Amino acid sequence: MSRLRRSGPTPGSNDPAERPRRQVYICTTVYNLFIALLLNMANRRPGRESAAILLDGLSGHPDWPPFTELVHRIGSASLFDHVVPFDSSQLERDALRRAASPLRWAFNRPGVILERARTSNPHLRDMTEFIRSAEINLFFYNQRLDYFLLEFPEKKFRVYEDGFGTYRWNPTWSDKLRSMLLRVPVRKGADRRIEAIFVQHPERISRRLAHKTYSFSLEALSAGLTTDQVSDMFAVYLDDATKLDALSEHRPRSIILTQDLRRTRLIREESDQVKFYRAVCQDLIDPSHQVVIKPHPADRTDYSAHFPQAIVLPRAFPIELLNLLGKSLFEAGYTVSSTSLENMTAVRRRIYLGLNAIRRALVPRRFVWNPTFTMTLGRRARWVCGQAACRPVH
Repeated sequence: MSRLRRSGPTPGSNDPAERPRRQVYICTTVYNLFIALLLNMANRRPGRESAAILLDGLSGHPDWPPFTELVHRIGSASLFDHVVPFDSSQLERDALRRAASPLRWAFNRPGVILERARTSNPHLRDMTEFIRSAEINLFFYNQRLDYFLLEFPEKKFRVYEDGFGTYRWNPTWSDKLRSMLLRVPVRKGADRRIEAIFVQHPERISRRLAHKTYSFSLEALSAGLTTDQVSDMFAVYLDDATKLDALSEHRPRSIILTQDLRRTRLIREESDQVKFYRAVCQDLIDPSHQVVIKPHPADRTDYSAHFPQAIVLPRAFPIELLNLLGKSLFEAGYTVSSTSLENMTAVRRRIYLGLNAIRRALVPRRFVWNPTFTMTLGRRARWVCGQAACRPVH
């Protein structure tokens, strides 16, 4: 039996013609904002309205503009009819506990959450009626979003996949027991107010959530975008328009998805990491190709200083956005082991270098202790299997 409901209009229907007139998108990350933009552009019709509620954590990345600038940038582009900032700093667990007495925290937690959210966001009162009459879309669920389910208990919510974490949701009886005792929403997508969960691979979702799981495709959402809409989306993430112009030129190019290789313990210094990626550019990439570097969010290396001829994208740039520029944008994509390369339909060849490439590039210059010297036989066997999975694939 299929794990997805397919017959007739359903609460999880993604057909714009069947969607309510008003839509609200509550974004907690830059990737959430990217999906919200795609959904909103697909849902745009005369007489329809949309609102984006941006949590302050959205601007917590060093490469991302200040929160006030972000709100202004999205508002000035008219991508949503309403852009509403939301201060969620007072909804963290420690902040909530400090704001309430132990007795109130134990027996009236919903009241504490509602009070702190309303006090921190008085401007949200003007949007209350709009939200009550709209369909609400979430992209992740954590304690900071409890407020919306408590403030609008009569509403039904839709949740869209937020990366690999959504597939790890596996609600248990303890989650439901916690909800009953504390009178707060059930976590991990199991709350009754969450009527639909949209993921790209529904077969990977927990069986406990299969009854309300639906499939959606990023490629299908972006298929109907116009050139102006694509430019508007890039304007949100790129403050330098020349980078978009350079990416739009018809010329061969390759992309490198970096990682913080110091976590592998094969590289200890930032200079060694720069040497490794320089070796990739010199030894593997065609000299006639334009090089594009997309740093991993955890990689703090300033590649623009070391690779002045390359196009260096912001760390907070969603790599899926490049798919909007065409399926043959890059001749090849290189990474050590980043799974983000799988999400890129704009790459013709995906090349996974593996950890051995780091050894070949750097070990002759510096001795690095091999941890297998002191491994037991069983642990060494597991290590060898792990390395085999990272061998270069051409």
